Amino acid sequence: METTSRNGAWIRTVSGRKFWPNDPRPEDVNIHDIAHALSNQCRWSGHSDQFYSVAQHSALVFDVIARRYPVFVEMQAAALLHDAAEAYVIDVPHPVKRQPEMEWYRHMERRVTDAVSERFGIPRTSSRTTRSRTPTAY
Repeated sequence: METTSRNGAWIRTVSGRKFWPNDPRPEDVNIHDIAHALSNQCRWSGHSDQFYSVAQHSALVFDVIARRYPVFVEMQAAALLHDAAEAYVIDVPHPVKRQPEMEWYRHMERRVTDAVSERFGIPRTSSRTTRSRTPTAY
């Protein structure tokens, strides 16, 4: 893996890999890193009565989609990984993320999401469809 021509600084993941948030590539994405990181991150910036991880949320969204659309495996994969970028570029609360000056962050998050989608063969349209068909209460 070529590391000398990467853009920006890198983070070391739990598996020991290097990941460049400013230069994400599908070959740098690892499912174990995603599962580990998301299981340690609390939803809603930690403002919940009990610890509720992003991984738990992802599993619930997967379950909803799998029951509603049992033959659409691609959509189920998109549901499970819809927040996978947060393993590499931690989530920012929605009111903050939507500020115009946060466009740089939204751009980085989209690029990481694209790398995750490409790594696991999930078309971007599946991710958008999954988001539109899942209740936001989870």
